[in-house]
Amino acid sequence: MLTSARKVILSKEEMNLPSRDKGGARLMNVRNHNTSLVLRLFLRHGVLTRAALTRLTGLSATTITNLVADLLADGILAEMGPEADPDRVGAGRPPVSVRLVPERRLALGVQFGIGVVNVGLVDLLGHPGSIVRVPHALDEPPAVLIDRVAETARSLLASPGLRERVVGAGVGASGLVDVRRGINRIASRLGWRDVPLGPMLERELAMPVWVDNNARAMALAETLFGAGRDAGTLVFMYVGRGLGCGLVLEGRLFHGSADGAGEVGHMTIVPTGGRPCHCGNTGCLETLVSRDALAAVAAEMGIPAGESGAPTADDLVAAARDGDGAARRAVVDAAGHLGVGVAALVNVFNPELVVLGGLAGDAADLMLPAVQETVRARAFPFLGSSVRIEPTSLGPDVGLIGAAALALNSFYSDPMGIERRGLE
Repeated sequence: MLTSARKVILSKEEMNLPSRDKGGARLMNVRNHNTSLVLRLFLRHGVLTRAALTRLTGLSATTITNLVADLLADGILAEMGPEADPDRVGAGRPPVSVRLVPERRLALGVQFGIGVVNVGLVDLLGHPGSIVRVPHALDEPPAVLIDRVAETARSLLASPGLRERVVGAGVGASGLVDVRRGINRIASRLGWRDVPLGPMLERELAMPVWVDNNARAMALAETLFGAGRDAGTLVFMYVGRGLGCGLVLEGRLFHGSADGAGEVGHMTIVPTGGRPCHCGNTGCLETLVSRDALAAVAAEMGIPAGESGAPTADDLVAAARDGDGAARRAVVDAAGHLGVGVAALVNVFNPELVVLGGLAGDAADLMLPAVQETVRARAFPFLGSSVRIEPTSLGPDVGLIGAAALALNSFYSDPMGIERRGLE
C-alpha cells in the first residue's frame, strides 16, 4: 500500500483543514491528490530531485519529503545517488536524484480487435512486456472469446509475486462503449450488442477493469506516454479495418454525451453514390480510407495477393513502395481523404497535435505528406498551418498500450484509492 509504517509528519497543507476533517476523508484526499501530482511529474520528467519536486508542485519541502519517503518504501520510486549540478555553489550534501521504478506497478492490457485480441502487461512508463495474440473468428460468441482471453490473462499473471503488482486491467473495445458500466454497446464488425466486457472480465480476473473505445484508449496512451505529453488538445486518428478517432481536450479524454465522440469514420464524405458502410449509411469516410477500403481498391487493381489469398491494404502499400505508380496514387488519394476528415476536426477542436496510427502510421512515408498538405489547404487559415501532424510514437503496439493506459491513468489519478481496492 502507499502508506508506510513510518511515523507520519503532517505538512502545513495537510494540517490546514477544518477540525472535523482532520485525520478523515479530506486529509486522505489531499494526500492522494499530492501523491498523484508527484507521480505524474515523474511520468513526465523521468528523474527529479526533492528540491525540483518542491519547486514544480508548490508544495512544502516537508510534504514532498513525506510523499517521496512513502513511495520509496513501496518501491515505486528509487534513489539514484547525488546529482551533479555545475551551477551549485556552497557546501553541503548534493541533492539526491529520484526516479520512477516502472516495473513496480503494471497494468493488464486487453485490446479487442477484428479477428485478434492482444493481451499483455504494460509498466508505468507504457512499456509493454510479452504480448499474446488470441485469434478469433468473427462469429465466435462473445462469452466464449472472453473465457479464452481471461485464461490467457491468468497465464500471464501466474508468475509468483506478479499479480500483486498489477493495478487492474484496461480493455480497448471496438465500436460504441458505455464506459461507466463497461459495456460494449455496438461492435458492428463483430456483430456484438450490449456485451458486458467489464463485468465479465472483472469476475473472471478478480481485479478492477476499465473499458473504453480502442481509438480513445490510444489517444490516452499517446497523451500519457507518447508525443502528446505536452499537448493539451490532441486528436488520434486510427486507420484499421474501419476508421476511429480519439479526442483529448484540455488533457482529458472527451467521450460526448453518449460515449460516442470520435466516430469520424462515419462522417459523410460522398453524399450520393457512395459505397455502403458497415454502419448502414453510404459514403462514410471509412469507405474511402480504411484497411478494408484499400483492400477493395487493391483487388480492383489486380494487386498480387500475399499469404492471405486476397489482396490487402498492406499489399497495396507494398506495391506503392516498390514503384507501382497506380498503387501509390491510390494510397495517396486515401491519405487525401483522411486529410479532409482531419481538417474538419482541426476546424472544430483546434488541436495542438494530430497523431496518425494504424495503417496511417505504418505507411506514414506515403500518407503523412498528403494528410499534411490537405489539412493546410482545407482547414481554416492559420489553424491548418499551426497544427502538428505526426505518426504515433508508440509503434504497432499502441492499441495494447492504450488499453493498459486506461488502468494506468486511474493509478496516476487516484494512486491511494486504487490500492485500497485490494490490489496489494
